[in-house]
Amino acid sequence: MTTARLSWRDAVLSGFQLIASRPAAAFSWALVFAIGGTVMAGFQLWAWRTLDAKHDLSAVAVQLGFSGFALNLVTTVLVCASVLRATIRPEDRYAAWPRFGGDELRLLAFALPLVLVSMTISALISALLYPLRAEQAAYPSIVTHAMRATEVALTLLGARLVLAAPMTVADRRLRLGSALPLSHGRHALLAATFVAALLIAMSIEWAGAVARDMLIAAMEGAPQPVLKSLSLSIAWSAAFGPAAMASRGLGAIVHTLAVAVQVAPIGYAYRRLKGDPIDRIGIFD
Repeated sequence: MTTARLSWRDAVLSGFQLIASRPAAAFSWALVFAIGGTVMAGFQLWAWRTLDAKHDLSAVAVQLGFSGFALNLVTTVLVCASVLRATIRPEDRYAAWPRFGGDELRLLAFALPLVLVSMTISALISALLYPLRAEQAAYPSIVTHAMRATEVALTLLGARLVLAAPMTVADRRLRLGSALPLSHGRHALLAATFVAALLIAMSIEWAGAVARDMLIAAMEGAPQPVLKSLSLSIAWSAAFGPAAMASRGLGAIVHTLAVAVQVAPIGYAYRRLKGDPIDRIGIFD
């Protein structure tokens, strides 16, 4: 077991510290999410134009679902790789800027199976809770809470393996079992750190959703969804109007903060437990 010590408080707050120290890079991460959201709005507008007169959503649901999944995965990997590089190599002024290269491809290969497993578990939970839909008006909130509880449970169970992601970025090759020695004897501390960061990130996303709804209501009231718009002009406004763009920008900023808060502690923990290249055996507080 490594002799390095990990500060729980510093790890949990590392995401806030990272954004405070690299605001321009953090803005570029938000831009990545904003561009992704704008591209997805373009997909929705395209889907609206392909609908028949009856607006049958089944004709485009699969294409939209796949496009949204792929786009969200790519943008998330781009930002997560940037956050991990910035945390692991803070002396590198270019590490925090988003790019698409080997780090991103390796993280994509690392994350895709985990995402598919998480989606499968979520689908099973949704199927089990489906009967509640006819009995309880609170069904959507029950599913949301169940999904959040699943995320927390998976974080607890995967705490020993989660350092494989920053190790993959640091070593520039896929890592899994190699990360286990770093977390040996520290599963409880790592789990507490990552669950705390996850809960803070969830709170940020929730507060951001409330603020986004208030912004939209203040600008133009509840917007018509793109796929339910009655005309092309309404669909265009719903996808690219001032309220839509402002909401998308605010959402990107909030999501960037949540992702940094959730991902930076992983890189911070890896760097502390692995030790700086100059002193691998030092004791850190």
